Amino acid sequence: MLSNLRAHQAYLLEAISVAVWRPTACCTLLLVLAAPAVAQSTTPPPDLTPCTPISDNDARYKVATRNFPDLQPASGYPRTLTPPSSSGSTLKVVVFGDSVMWGDGLTDPEKFVFLAGQAMADASGRTVHIDSFAHSGARLAGCDNNDLVPYLSSDPAPIGDLDSQRPSTIQQSDIAHDNANDGDADIVLMDGCINEVGATKIAFPYFFDFVTKEDIAARVHAYCGDKMASALSHVVQLFPKATILLMNYYRVVSSKSSPWNLANVAADSSRKDPEAIRKEIAASASKRDALGQKELDKLFRTTDKIEAKSNLSRPDLTPGSGAKPMTREDRFSSRWQTWADNSAMFLERTQGCFTWAVANVNGQKVDPIGASLDTPCPTVTSAPPQNPRVVLVTVPDNPDYSYGAPQKHVWSVPVKFLWWIVRSDDMYRDRVKLCNSHFENGMKRFSCSVNPTAHPNASGADAYRDSIIESLNKAWNP
Repeated sequence: MLSNLRAHQAYLLEAISVAVWRPTACCTLLLVLAAPAVAQSTTPPPDLTPCTPISDNDARYKVATRNFPDLQPASGYPRTLTPPSSSGSTLKVVVFGDSVMWGDGLTDPEKFVFLAGQAMADASGRTVHIDSFAHSGARLAGCDNNDLVPYLSSDPAPIGDLDSQRPSTIQQSDIAHDNANDGDADIVLMDGCINEVGATKIAFPYFFDFVTKEDIAARVHAYCGDKMASALSHVVQLFPKATILLMNYYRVVSSKSSPWNLANVAADSSRKDPEAIRKEIAASASKRDALGQKELDKLFRTTDKIEAKSNLSRPDLTPGSGAKPMTREDRFSSRWQTWADNSAMFLERTQGCFTWAVANVNGQKVDPIGASLDTPCPTVTSAPPQNPRVVLVTVPDNPDYSYGAPQKHVWSVPVKFLWWIVRSDDMYRDRVKLCNSHFENGMKRFSCSVNPTAHPNASGADAYRDSIIESLNKAWNP
């Protein structure tokens, strides 16, 4: 595995493995190792082939990952949601997509598809039945390996917590269509394409893989525009009476993101001069002490070593550049200034491409997507139809809701120290048992154990529930 990594990645992984027994330093390293971006050309996204079909020999994967119990309307709620006349006494909901749709880190009653289903029942006065085919790691349409979720004979169904590219979102829709209980669904909740773009490329600092925001834009162009329009068209044809709700993603990292709130001090250099930043960081010594100055010094020494061995071309390191060498605190603050760029680009471009794809499938007049990788999807100027088949669902975009922010709506990295688990998600202990029973590789087990990091927590699930109901109201009661 390491032989296929660039040298700087190998050094980084070595540093992380050494730091594992020091969980604070390890998790801090995962979050802050970002150097100022250097100019480089956009890397063309790899061509992905359509995911290999699920064969008859793998029929055990052609079932839902979760069949929720029927949800009954509670009394005392105003009936504000009027379903179409084509629906019956029970509203049937099917769910397709990746770990966001699955609800990584949340118990079943906390998952936003469950919460939205209960809200649908309460607002419509109808029973709601939900079958979810979503699972962690799912691709929208294109795959680069044919792995399936590890499966044990004792498993009643494929496990949504375990990463696998297949079944893809499109394949999940085919499976649901062939299921006698789901083929006549009234509502489809779906998402897709973040795993083609690369979730870690979006969330990790630049230094981890030298992925620029221009690279993110190119990958969204390749995987989230025409590909999403094709997926939506496919789902519309499979479920002729269903209202399709496409979930957009959220701002994973923002200027407010910080593992211990130092980012809030130095995130916006456009409003603060370097001296002011240094003074504010110095004033935050108590926060730094909470982490442990000894561990922070080790973090800086590790980053110094990695940067030196990676031969980065930076003005403060280039002989004869005339630039004043950056202090450790300067470099620390500059890392935070670039960490949020990829997340901002991903949200902006997917919002545009999903809006375009939805308009395209709804029959609105739209321009075709350009061939250039650096161009955003065309702006939609035509008005949507009165009763659209497809609706884009967006959650509030507040920097305070991002990773490590004051009111974060996503899970933090869980930290294990001896027998204590700090900042764990609600499924951590149960998931670790699954990771250990289904994976033999230590790295896969570790990756599996921290999988919900930066996924919606209970507050994030509430936000998705509210946005789903608001969007459904607009579609059904324009």
